[in-house]
Amino acid sequence: MKRASPSTTKKKEKVDSDGLTKKQREDYIQRAKAQYEEEGSVEIDDNAKLSVGMDKGVYVEAWVWVADEEEIPYG
Repeated sequence: MKRASPSTTKKKEKVDSDGLTKKQREDYIQRAKAQYEEEGSVEIDDNAKLSVGMDKGVYVEAWVWVADEEEIPYG
Protein backbone atom coordinates (compact mmCIF):
# COMPACT_ATOMS: atom_id res chain seq x y z
CA MET A 1 0.00 0.00 0.00
CA LYS A 2 1.37 3.41 -1.00
CA ARG A 3 1.07 6.21 1.57
CA ALA A 4 0.68 9.87 0.67
CA SER A 5 3.60 12.07 1.56
CA PRO A 6 3.02 14.58 4.39
CA SER A 7 3.41 17.51 2.00
CA THR A 8 0.50 16.34 -0.16
CA THR A 9 -1.80 15.29 2.67
CA LYS A 10 -4.27 18.01 3.61
CA LYS A 11 -5.52 17.98 7.17
CA LYS A 12 -9.22 18.77 7.27
CA GLU A 13 -10.28 21.23 9.93
CA LYS A 14 -12.94 20.04 12.33
CA VAL A 15 -16.30 21.70 11.68
CA ASP A 16 -18.90 22.16 14.43
CA SER A 17 -22.68 21.76 14.17
CA ASP A 18 -22.98 25.32 12.80
CA GLY A 19 -20.60 24.51 9.96
CA LEU A 20 -17.81 26.70 11.39
CA THR A 21 -14.22 25.76 12.13
CA LYS A 22 -12.52 26.74 15.38
CA LYS A 23 -10.54 29.38 13.50
CA GLN A 24 -13.70 30.88 11.97
CA ARG A 25 -15.36 31.02 15.40
CA GLU A 26 -12.32 32.76 16.89
CA ASP A 27 -12.19 35.23 13.98
CA TYR A 28 -15.87 36.17 14.34
CA ILE A 29 -15.46 36.71 18.08
CA GLN A 30 -12.35 38.87 17.61
CA ARG A 31 -14.09 40.94 14.93
CA ALA A 32 -17.14 41.42 17.18
CA LYS A 33 -14.86 42.57 20.01
CA ALA A 34 -13.07 45.04 17.73
CA GLN A 35 -16.35 46.46 16.40
CA TYR A 36 -18.62 46.50 19.45
CA GLU A 37 -16.90 45.81 22.76
CA GLU A 38 -16.78 48.65 25.27
CA GLU A 39 -15.45 47.54 28.65
CA GLY A 40 -18.06 47.94 31.36
CA SER A 41 -20.85 48.48 28.85
CA VAL A 42 -20.75 45.75 26.16
CA GLU A 43 -18.48 42.77 26.71
CA ILE A 44 -17.88 39.62 24.66
CA ASP A 45 -16.40 36.42 26.11
CA ASP A 46 -13.67 34.50 24.27
CA ASN A 47 -16.02 31.50 24.18
CA ALA A 48 -19.16 33.45 23.22
CA LYS A 49 -21.96 31.51 21.52
CA LEU A 50 -22.43 32.12 17.82
CA SER A 51 -25.61 31.86 15.78
CA VAL A 52 -25.19 31.54 12.04
CA GLY A 53 -27.68 33.72 10.20
CA MET A 54 -29.27 33.25 6.79
CA ASP A 55 -27.23 36.17 5.44
CA LYS A 56 -23.45 36.23 5.34
CA GLY A 57 -22.37 36.57 8.96
CA VAL A 58 -23.19 35.45 12.48
CA TYR A 59 -24.71 36.76 15.68
CA VAL A 60 -22.23 36.86 18.57
CA GLU A 61 -23.40 36.54 22.18
CA ALA A 62 -22.52 39.60 24.27
CA TRP A 63 -22.99 40.87 27.81
CA VAL A 64 -24.69 44.26 28.14
CA TRP A 65 -24.54 46.19 31.41
CA VAL A 66 -27.87 47.42 32.78
CA ALA A 67 -27.67 49.67 35.83
CA ASP A 68 -30.13 49.52 38.72
CA GLU A 69 -33.07 51.89 38.40
CA GLU A 70 -31.64 54.03 41.21
CA GLU A 71 -28.36 54.41 39.32
CA ILE A 72 -29.65 55.57 35.96
CA PRO A 73 -33.36 56.21 35.40
CA TYR A 74 -34.74 54.69 32.23
CA GLY A 75 -37.76 55.25 29.98
